[in-house]
Amino acid sequence: MGASFDSREYRIAGGLSMENKRAIASKWKSDVESCLFENGHSYSGGIGMLGAEIDWRDKVFDSISDAEEWIQDNHEKWENGIGVKTKDGYIVIGGWCSS
Repeated sequence: MGASFDSREYRIAGGLSMENKRAIASKWKSDVESCLFENGHSYSGGIGMLGAEIDWRDKVFDSISDAEEWIQDNHEKWENGIGVKTKDGYIVIGGWCSS
């Protein structure tokens, strides 16, 4: 079985407060459910394979591409998606999705 990297970006105002984390987690869960509905529940290679939980990390990156590169280097297939922040106010959540 293989794996594909997939991620989503969400724009937030302010820091990663509990309220912002809950709002982002709700959007992420909705995107995961949409992926599962559209692509199936097994080996789709999309974010549905990461599940609705987020493994938040206290990392801040200069850009979305830097954040995605770090997630690619630090995520293991079958784990929850990793969530990190960029300096310009984005949250990037992603990981290696079974395919």
